[in-house]
Amino acid sequence: MDASGLWLVLALLLLIAEAVSLGIFLLFFGFGAFATGVLLWFMPLSFPLQVAVFVVVSIVLLLLLRNTMREWLMPRSAQSEAMDNVEDVMGRHGVVVQAIHPPEYGVVDLRGTTWKASATESILVGKQVVVTGRKNLILQVKPI
Repeated sequence: MDASGLWLVLALLLLIAEAVSLGIFLLFFGFGAFATGVLLWFMPLSFPLQVAVFVVVSIVLLLLLRNTMREWLMPRSAQSEAMDNVEDVMGRHGVVVQAIHPPEYGVVDLRGTTWKASATESILVGKQVVVTGRKNLILQVKPI
């Protein structure tokens, strides 16, 4: 088997390893090996130049496309996206599932996710609340 065939076999092995690991890391080295194999098919290169092509193509693709590929292959769930930013929870309505008695925290159910919550006044279990702010993982709420 010639050098281009070996690079193509290495590319296949790296892509299989990526499919098993799901880390979106080996994928780019598989593409680098594939590009090196295809390039060798058209023109002869010395071994050090083959390795240089492999490394450069792999790293450039890794740096340019990793985040894009991660978003495309492993999209975040709609719920985790909605709960990431304070802007996404501001103004949302929830239900108190553990009473809030300042200065102690209670627990609020917000769209199926429970959060620690604080308030300026006591709020009993079952009461509807609206989110007015968030400090780290603790929601600030007020009764509706």
